[in-house]
Amino acid sequence: GRLDRTLEIHLEGSASLVACDGVVFGRLARGECLAAGLYAETIKVWRNGRPILFDRTEIDGPVHQWLAGASTGRGHRASGMILIASADPGPLLSRIREALKQEHGLSGASLVRGLVHVRMLASDDFELRRMMTCALEVARSGRALPRNWSC
Repeated sequence: GRLDRTLEIHLEGSASLVACDGVVFGRLARGECLAAGLYAETIKVWRNGRPILFDRTEIDGPVHQWLAGASTGRGHRASGMILIASADPGPLLSRIREALKQEHGLSGASLVRGLVHVRMLASDDFELRRMMTCALEVARSGRALPRNWSC
């Protein structure tokens, strides 16, 4: 498969945002191994017309080899991203980092010009969903996630 996508977000004033996305590279239960392909994703975020985040991920070629690398995927097959713009992101960043320590996958969270940027690697889609749910519940101050997350 070949996927090249771009997400652009324009925030004005003190607008807040919670955005998330995940991708699973092959179905584990079916033993799928992505021997060749392209996965490219660009994320651009602006606030008041000024760029605050530019993030590009690109895997071109043997996807399974890239995912197996010690400095890339460490054998994980699912990747997730969460972006959070809020009035006071510092304490939120700390709480998300602490919550994700309890999860089995790999994760990292950074504060980029007032935007919390969370990246996750998981062994499969179920683990990724647990990690994303954990971080999103923190971002929503413990409020339940929208109903479509329970499907």
